[in-house]
This record gives sequence, C-alpha cells and structure tokens, in this order.
Amino acid sequence: PTKEKADAFAAIAIALLLILTAWGNAIAMLIGSVVGLVVLFVIFEGKIFRGSALALAVGISV
Repeated sequence: PTKEKADAFAAIAIALLLILTAWGNAIAMLIGSVVGLVVLFVIFEGKIFRGSALALAVGISV
C-alpha cells in the first residue's frame, strides 16, 4: 500500500464516522468503527502509516 492509499482510506473512514455521528446512532458508530478497523487490518496487513493510525485512533475514540 502506498501513502496515498492510506491517506484516502483515512479520509473515507473519518467522513463515514462523521456521517454516523450526525445520524446520532451510537450502535451504528460502534459497528462502523469495528468494520473500519477490520478492513484496515485486512487491506494494509499490519503496514499502517502513522497518519492513518492516528486517524483510526481518533475515529474509534469518538
């Protein structure tokens, strides 16, 4: 994976979590965070860039 792909994935993940936040459903946010985490580990196979890891941590902690 390239840094551009990692940045794009982080942007999509943050946008998705912001949409779920505006929706106001905590269960949907939890499910979205878990699915995003699993997808991140499957796609990047443990090779997570620093910015993506930070974005993911912020997204999950919301």
